[in-house]
Amino acid sequence: MNVLSVRSASTTGAIAYGETLLFDFSSDVPAGGQVLAYAVGLAGWTLAYVTTSDLFAENVALLGVKLVPNLVGNQLYVVANALMTDYDGDFGAGPPNQYPPTSAQVTAIAIVGTGPIAGQEVLGNLYGIANGATSPGIDVGENTFNVVFLSGFDLAVTGLPGKISGLSLGISLGLVQEQLTATASASADGLESSGSIDALVLSAPQVVAVLPAIINFSAPDENGLSGTFSVAFDPPAGSSIVQAAVLQQRIDLQFAGGDTHEINLVSAMLAGGLTINGNVVSGAYTLNILNPDFPANTIGSDSSATIWVIAQFSTPDPEVMLWLSRS
Repeated sequence: MNVLSVRSASTTGAIAYGETLLFDFSSDVPAGGQVLAYAVGLAGWTLAYVTTSDLFAENVALLGVKLVPNLVGNQLYVVANALMTDYDGDFGAGPPNQYPPTSAQVTAIAIVGTGPIAGQEVLGNLYGIANGATSPGIDVGENTFNVVFLSGFDLAVTGLPGKISGLSLGISLGLVQEQLTATASASADGLESSGSIDALVLSAPQVVAVLPAIINFSAPDENGLSGTFSVAFDPPAGSSIVQAAVLQQRIDLQFAGGDTHEINLVSAMLAGGLTINGNVVSGAYTLNILNPDFPANTIGSDSSATIWVIAQFSTPDPEVMLWLSRS
């Protein structure tokens, strides 16, 4: 039997560009089995400037987070590349030069077992879908469960570095004649830019244990727009949630008032880890876009995040895809 394995990890922030994360699926792989398919996605990220000037905030020129996975046996190594620069010596990097550090929170999922993968299950990544463009179609047959998530992004100004009013990133699903497509949106609002999105694709003939999370945000301040969420799953009888992780689908960060500003940081991050209490997974999430120069320009309440929670069960559920439960 093939099952779904879920893992999560975060970079330390000590190395902004090129830090390697290890996701070990060995404990879920049965005797004679292997990792049959895998994909990586973003759970959160922070990009913050280290400046070479007297200013805390700088123009925007290039920013992004890219994940490079490499499977070795039953272990997945993922190089996380997080970068922000104004092309003038100021860049996103790790502590102790600024708070918080540039970092990435990553979710990895894998189908493990003795194989082969039955039916039309699809799990993998798409890379470099340009802003406004749609990926080539992927044959998913008659699958009734299809989702796409963010696994990376990059944005670059097409002219001189400048101020922005916000940052918008997203991936949306299309399904026509048994072909799945992903359409990207990536823009630095208020500034001419080009961008692209990487995507995680998951398609299955039955329901998968991944659900959207509604974040209940409080009023924004200089620390960001913070909120909490909880998602209730329905594990099979005698089963429990043994792993859970977050996947981003859409992030929209906007300055209050809609004006354009230089920035110090942009962020969409889990605030701490997830809590599993019975069949409920809960956590806290913070969004931020900040110019701390006096007077500070802070995030607006119209900023938003669309995130999902994926769970791994301890025993298989005959009603919810055997290949997506843990034996």
